[in-house]
Amino acid sequence: ERSIFEFLGLEYKKPTERIDGRSVVLKSTDEPTKEVGIVVTPAEMKQSKPKVKKTRAKSLKKSKKNTKKKASEKFAPRKALLGLAKNGISEIKGLSEEKLSTMIHYANDAYYNKKPVVNDNVYDILKEYIQRNYPDNIAITEVGAPVEKNKVALPYYMGSMEKIKPDTGALTRWKKKYKGPYVISAKLDGMSVMYSSEHGQKKLYSRGGSTNGLDLSHMIPYLKLPADEDITIRGELIIPIAVFDKKYKGKGYKSARNFVGGVMNSKGREVSKWKSLNFVA
Repeated sequence: ERSIFEFLGLEYKKPTERIDGRSVVLKSTDEPTKEVGIVVTPAEMKQSKPKVKKTRAKSLKKSKKNTKKKASEKFAPRKALLGLAKNGISEIKGLSEEKLSTMIHYANDAYYNKKPVVNDNVYDILKEYIQRNYPDNIAITEVGAPVEKNKVALPYYMGSMEKIKPDTGALTRWKKKYKGPYVISAKLDGMSVMYSSEHGQKKLYSRGGSTNGLDLSHMIPYLKLPADEDITIRGELIIPIAVFDKKYKGKGYKSARNFVGGVMNSKGREVSKWKSLNFVA
């Protein structure tokens, strides 16, 4: 009997101790559990080393490059205007109406508040291109640009003059709409200003928008202006070509007209340059 108990892993119980199932007790063992280890050779480790694809890292790197490229593609109107001046109309073909409008706004702002970026011919090419491709564009109908310093309200409305090309038929349509009589005068290539001596005050203004401009009254003592009292007259500030060529050509000014615009918007007192200007009504 004892051998049967040992075979079953039970503690031996005498017949008198075998009362019911609760008398069955498993035999305890103090033998330590053996650990089973797996030995892997260096060769097997080398062969079983998993290969990690670099698709994720490459994808992230590419995404970063694309983001950087996208950020660098921000439209620069000044660069586009200079490109138009250098390369011609091919530089702006394919640009969206929004970008073309941005170029017009930038050119207007530079013209009225800083130094012009491009000459009138380049500006006209841009404007005519927009008119031809986007006839309802708002930017080309805006007059002037808001001045940034010494901004004042003009005493009278100062509208702009529209250029008409001889081969467009616009002049014929205009004559049919406005029957005359007409006054024909020369258009000098200068900067529009308004001189007023009303109410005992002498004032000189540039045109920003149609109803606001820049107060240029500090230039009055150095200009030859009408001596009449209580008048307001519109005219042009110009510099004679001979004077410009002799004193200022090649000194940072692209043209005589650009010189006048730069002098009018200068932050400093440039008396000698002011004296070089003429007011023509």
